[in-house]
Amino acid sequence: MKDLKPVLKKYFNDKGEFIAKDLAVIMGLMAKLHGDKRVRIRKNLLKRVDYRLQILQQKNLSGQPIPKPDLSARLYPYQADIRG
Repeated sequence: MKDLKPVLKKYFNDKGEFIAKDLAVIMGLMAKLHGDKRVRIRKNLLKRVDYRLQILQQKNLSGQPIPKPDLSARLYPYQADIRG
């Protein structure tokens, strides 16, 4: 059986508190521990990680221009206005 302490100490202190700067890095830990029956990940953690990843994706996408679709159909004026 592989010892989990070296893997976990990169993410948690001796009190079990998460010490990484960003919650999104826990995805790497989850990948390392995938299939290990000694570890159980709570659903609320998965929800928090999912939310954090969504925020990071929104930040990456903000400020980028919206691509214009290549359509052959004529649009109504309200459909052509991509601002709102």
